[in-house]
Amino acid sequence: MSVSYEQFRYALGNPARRAALGLPLTNNEAEALYSDPSASVRFYKTWSRGTGQLPTPAVAPQAAMPQPREVVYRPMKQAGIAYLFLIFLGGFGAHLFYLNRIKQAFMLLVLAQIGVWGSAYQTLSAAPQNPLLSIVIVFAAGMVIVDLFCIPTYVREANATSR
Repeated sequence: MSVSYEQFRYALGNPARRAALGLPLTNNEAEALYSDPSASVRFYKTWSRGTGQLPTPAVAPQAAMPQPREVVYRPMKQAGIAYLFLIFLGGFGAHLFYLNRIKQAFMLLVLAQIGVWGSAYQTLSAAPQNPLLSIVIVFAAGMVIVDLFCIPTYVREANATSR
């Protein structure tokens, strides 16, 4: 098969034409040859002679690029905001959610809701008083009172882990 150099250069930029001409080149190799005319001429002369040996094109090995670390900016937690959450939404554990203490916040949320809905049920129906319900309410209130004193520590821990 007689192929001119111009047809060869055209085939370098077209994968279908490379396959039709029998050029066993990857896209990266073809692009490297296309961008370097002297290398493409040398390759063309060797290939067109039909020696059966294709020279290795001068393609620089692709070094593994280190992946940039994703930096996430997290604003510092503030004790004043945590206290506001505690005062206004303490029964829902909002101050603990704010300070990334999810397990503790979820436990307070569940206990407080059991206490609120259980006492509402006892009040509205003629159900007898349940001492376990009182224990749940006292425990949830105790958690909120303890959090009044622990918020500065919680804030320091949240800010230390957010860096």
